[in-house]
Amino acid sequence: MDDFRGVPLYNEEDNVAQVCNASCRGVGRTGPRADLVDDGSQDKTVERIDRRPEVRLLEFEKNSGQSAAMYAGIQAAQVT
Repeated sequence: MDDFRGVPLYNEEDNVAQVCNASCRGVGRTGPRADLVDDGSQDKTVERIDRRPEVRLLEFEKNSGQSAAMYAGIQAAQVT
């Protein structure tokens, strides 16, 4: 879990490219992957994520809050 790069996202369509670039920097070289958790966004956040093999996206059906998204990201990071 030292390489965990989990990021909760909610309605970040205008920012998700920058978030992905910052969060995914070095992924594939120094870490196994980046886990992004979409917390039920109502905009185009999911469509604007750069899909790569080292980027895993978890999607909530509805908004559950930042803590729930972070918890899901941490749990996903423990599963390789």
